[in-house]
Amino acid sequence: MKMKSHKNKLLSGVIVTLSLLPGCWITDMFQSKGTSSSAMPQEEPTRSMPAMTGDVIVNMAGNPIITSTILESEKENIFKSNPQIKAAIAFMDPKVLDRNLIEGLVSQAVVDKFIEDAQLNRSAEYKAELKDAYKAIERMLNAKYFSQKFKVAVSDSELRNFYEENKDKIPGLLVSQGGVVASGIQFDTESAARAFVTKVSSPTQAHFKNAAQESGLTAKVKDFKVVNNQSIGIEPLLRDKIAAIKTAPSIQVVPVDKTYWVVFAASKEDAKYRPLEQVRDGLMQELEKNKRGELFEKEINRLKKEYNVIINEAYFAGAQMPEQGEEQAVNQVEPARTAEKRLA
Repeated sequence: MKMKSHKNKLLSGVIVTLSLLPGCWITDMFQSKGTSSSAMPQEEPTRSMPAMTGDVIVNMAGNPIITSTILESEKENIFKSNPQIKAAIAFMDPKVLDRNLIEGLVSQAVVDKFIEDAQLNRSAEYKAELKDAYKAIERMLNAKYFSQKFKVAVSDSELRNFYEENKDKIPGLLVSQGGVVASGIQFDTESAARAFVTKVSSPTQAHFKNAAQESGLTAKVKDFKVVNNQSIGIEPLLRDKIAAIKTAPSIQVVPVDKTYWVVFAASKEDAKYRPLEQVRDGLMQELEKNKRGELFEKEINRLKKEYNVIINEAYFAGAQMPEQGEEQAVNQVEPARTAEKRLA
């Protein structure tokens, strides 16, 4: 019961936050009631106000501001832009969800009215930020609709090849790293290590343990469990040499610095991955995005020629090309600025 209450409170906060996003219809409503729209960019369209139909849910200053029709419209908009929310709140009572959404919409209405009444939206700073925000959103939408004109298709063979080539790189595909199941004993000299190896009559776990017991070395046996290149808690040089063992079961002398390890490799475990069918949709989207990105770049280069784009490269004479990490940082500047403006 407490867990359900906690989830409801958490989701209530999410809904209220979402309903306080910029572009709320309530702003448009106040503008349509004869108030000044001088804060709005002159050529920017505003969202049309939903019709005041259905049951009145909220009044402000004697006027209806939220009806059942408007509530359903706003709820649909939230689900459309945040589809993951719809699944997360599936267990909520619909009336509880509506009440939480109303709370957010009312808060937005109060904020909008205060800003309008106090004329805070008429300051030069406000207008400048609003203009920048519109420009950022406009650029984002332009890029979105420009990308949508590229129709791409991914074949099953392309998808499978992409899966095989990237299954070690894409997070979430690797279930188990695999590696060499091994144990070992450390010796100070190579001769002592090889003398012990001669006591292990065959490369089996039982014979390795028996030889260690007969030599009084049971306490020195180190169980490495499964060793791979990502293993921690083991000296890196020893780890890499064990991970590179090709044959199992086998017993090998492994020199590490000035010591020698007798390593018993019991078996090798292959890496385990999520089946392609489980991740097909996500990989398909990734491949489509990659293909669309290639077409995007190709079309941009074509349009540069068509529009006779000329860059004055002399302006950048003497500039040093950034390193890979610096280049990535440069490429992220504009998106970061856009995000900063949207979150401010």
